Amino acid sequence: MAQLAMIAHGAGNLEKAYDWSIKGFDYARETKNYWAYWMIASSIGPKYALINFKVEETIEAYLTSMALANNLQGDYENKQKQYESIDEVWLLDQKPNQAWNEAENATIRFGVIPLIMMIMNLELNNDQNFEEKSSNLKQFIADYQEKASDRLLWNLVLEIYGRTMTNQITERELSERATTFGERGKINLQLLCVLGIAFQSDSHVTIIQQLINLLPSISLLHDSNHIVIEHCLVPFVRTKLIYALKDGFVGDREDFNKMLSQIVEVPTFNKDVLQQMIKPLIEEFEIEISADRKEWLRK
Repeated sequence: MAQLAMIAHGAGNLEKAYDWSIKGFDYARETKNYWAYWMIASSIGPKYALINFKVEETIEAYLTSMALANNLQGDYENKQKQYESIDEVWLLDQKPNQAWNEAENATIRFGVIPLIMMIMNLELNNDQNFEEKSSNLKQFIADYQEKASDRLLWNLVLEIYGRTMTNQITERELSERATTFGERGKINLQLLCVLGIAFQSDSHVTIIQQLINLLPSISLLHDSNHIVIEHCLVPFVRTKLIYALKDGFVGDREDFNKMLSQIVEVPTFNKDVLQQMIKPLIEEFEIEISADRKEWLRK
């Protein structure tokens, strides 16, 4: 079924790819074949659920596959033997523990933040599906938080996300909390705050500064799954860069359109699509960036 999902992806039918991937996960769960579940997660992951904005399927697939990997001990062969003797009850009974905490933290990074970026882009573009999808994500996080291993983590995600989307938190507070989370090693919460600043701001300088802080870390996580970059990250980044261009550009209509084309006409399948989109604005507005960000732009 994983192979059928990839074939559908190759044919450009992402909904069918999602259908086949979910059938694979469901079959592995129903037959209690967690080795197969982990293999499917390793080969195709929940990416098709993610890009099709299937909240429950995305988060549960990331959680289960990562919790399985984290809670088992030993080398590849020993883990395979352990997969054959466990069930879902055993896995859930391990909560709360560090292995589950790490799985939940990784799920925020790989699944929840891209979902939030998709929702933010809907809101920025006045999409009629924004309210429903935003509500679905909030409800799922609230429900999962009650049974999570690291309840504080999910509570903070829900709080920051909810207040950001309703303008009940300022850019200054988000910046201060980003700094605090960074100092405490809470990188995913820091990234969520940085994302919130980029979302809220109308200033071309702030938008670009926050995107250049955010994108190297987020894009690196999905480097092997460019489809997530293409469908989750690029639309949000493109929208905010257009905001930045409109706010900061000084010149005639022809020059404006040339700059605009450098944002909207970059093929999304390009490996360095994010760099190609943001680099012209960094140069146009002479935004100062750190050496490691300059290195990322050259990739």
